[in-house]
Amino acid sequence: MENWDQPVKAALAAAQKLYPEASKLLLEEVVKEGPDWLITISFSHPSSSPVPGMGGFSFPSKVYKQFRISGDTNEVKAMKIHNVG
Repeated sequence: MENWDQPVKAALAAAQKLYPEASKLLLEEVVKEGPDWLITISFSHPSSSPVPGMGGFSFPSKVYKQFRISGDTNEVKAMKIHNVG
């Protein structure tokens, strides 16, 4: 198995930077896709209060984000909502 420690650390750091109000970050899934890594992180997001400046929009209480991490540089290439169904 290839070493996925650094890609996971990169995804966790990106999630914390993008969502500083998030709590209970959890590693959910790690998938190698070609040269890249797809890392799914879940976290709790305060949903009781609207996001300032977003017209009353609020996040669900638990969200899943998938980060595409470069297998060569460990840089975040993309992030998307990961639907769990």
